[in-house]
Amino acid sequence: MNDLKLTPPRIRTKGLFINLFNLIVMSKILNFAIVFLIIQASMGILILTTDKLLWEIAATSKAYPLIGFIIVDFILAGWLVVRKIFSWIPIFSWALIRLLLQFGDLLTAPMVYNEPMEISLPLFANYLFNPLDTQGVKFGNPFGIPAIAIDVMVLMYILLIILSLRGRK
Repeated sequence: MNDLKLTPPRIRTKGLFINLFNLIVMSKILNFAIVFLIIQASMGILILTTDKLLWEIAATSKAYPLIGFIIVDFILAGWLVVRKIFSWIPIFSWALIRLLLQFGDLLTAPMVYNEPMEISLPLFANYLFNPLDTQGVKFGNPFGIPAIAIDVMVLMYILLIILSLRGRK
């Protein structure tokens, strides 16, 4: 007689664990992206509500675009919440655009200080990025505003870029 050996079907655990791991990693990336976008928008709101210089000198060129950026941040965060899938291209693009615009903002220094670029650029960079600078206090800002909020925003842009590059795999 032929003996039939009954063997249980092979379960592909390797592929299962890799897929489960990828699902967990992507879920964490999605959650981090949502949190980073909300922090970024919150810092923008902090700047809008506390930076007196923003409204006095450059409302149309800086404050109103910042309102638009905050709206887009919240829309992207909401889109990720509803969709529950991390899409790296829009997040990467938005974070890169915001990072480039933030540093491009330095080119508007002569408009803020009414001085040549050589004089105004270091002053404006110090005002925007150095939390220990006291220029803002002279205009009636709380100490460290807008630099602390801008530094946090720049960190969020960089983290969103890194997350996007990690999440595309």
